[in-house]
Amino acid sequence: MLYEILLRLFYLNVTLVANLGNQKAKKWLNGRKNWRSGINFLPKNATIFHCASLGEFDQAAPVIQAWRKRFPNHAIVVSFFSPSGMEHYQKRQIPIDGVCYLPLDTRKNMKDFLKTLAPQRIFLMKYEFWPNLIREASESKIPIFSLATSLRANQFYFKWYGSFWGNPLPKISHFFTQNIETNALLNSINCHNVTCVGDTRFDSVLARRALRVPEQKLTNYMSNKRAIILGSAWEKEADILASCVNKLTQETIVIAPHEVNTASISRLKRLFPNAICYTEENLDPAKNILILDTVGQLSNVYAYGFIAFVGGGFHGSLHNILEPAVYGLPVCFGPKHSKFPEAKLFLNKKFAREIASGDDFIRFIDDIKKDANSVSLEIQSYVESQQGATERILKYFG
Repeated sequence: MLYEILLRLFYLNVTLVANLGNQKAKKWLNGRKNWRSGINFLPKNATIFHCASLGEFDQAAPVIQAWRKRFPNHAIVVSFFSPSGMEHYQKRQIPIDGVCYLPLDTRKNMKDFLKTLAPQRIFLMKYEFWPNLIREASESKIPIFSLATSLRANQFYFKWYGSFWGNPLPKISHFFTQNIETNALLNSINCHNVTCVGDTRFDSVLARRALRVPEQKLTNYMSNKRAIILGSAWEKEADILASCVNKLTQETIVIAPHEVNTASISRLKRLFPNAICYTEENLDPAKNILILDTVGQLSNVYAYGFIAFVGGGFHGSLHNILEPAVYGLPVCFGPKHSKFPEAKLFLNKKFAREIASGDDFIRFIDDIKKDANSVSLEIQSYVESQQGATERILKYFG
């Protein structure tokens, strides 16, 4: 009951923010209008993969592709919580049979959602544990699996009050976890249906690297250059770069903003008045700062870099550091990365550094330059050694 009240308050808050002009909130609401009639057009008896956003879809992608090959007669539906997944999943060119927003997690919504689609099974990516979805699936005898599970001891599931909130985890049919720490946490609440398989994103970034087609415009501009890449940069990362950019006159810098819109591009142009934008007809190779004012280029651009400053680390929303790592780029990021186990792993292996200022950034660049080639090879070798999570998951299903 309390959970349903909190859901209603969340919905009211999203509505208020949308009415105040927030475009993400508007898209979130509009995407869920008339959702009951919309899902009537989706395949029934499908396998559902539910992802919070595009990042989780990238984790699901290798499993979806492998599932399609192993079970070609199974329909696949993907549901998303956020608009970014719905808007950009097509760019990954992953074969699916239908897509939709997941409705608000009320008991009635989930009862109707599952009754209409009648899925054979549901895969939840990483930490998408919606209690009513899980409860209704369990009561309807629909197997529900967690992929790339990554949990932390401070989450409510592992507190004394976890059961008071109706802890949904014991209803999961099987967990395929990223690390043994998650296994131990699940075991502590008597969840023993657990297999540690690793992170499917290693498979994802390696597959995308293998299929990469160089973009001619970028290739021409980057000829004989190695770039510093600001990937999915929020305002804080851009401000740090601006504070020290005068010390980087010999480097080429590529900035991919976290949000590509008029406001963010205008702000970057004010910070870096000599920068050029990717959509300009001709990219002047004499200009050393390039702003990516289009969506979908970032993973391709990392191939031209020698170091990456990955965004989101000052907001607790660290972007995917495996995207630059697959090309051997050492990475740096802000201090708020506790939700991302790969960040701790890379820090421990000296593949990454936490930074807080422009001076930190310059020191990191200077240190990497001393041994850039060997560090790059070491990072690539490590990423390649971590592939195989997808196949370990598929083995469970015969």
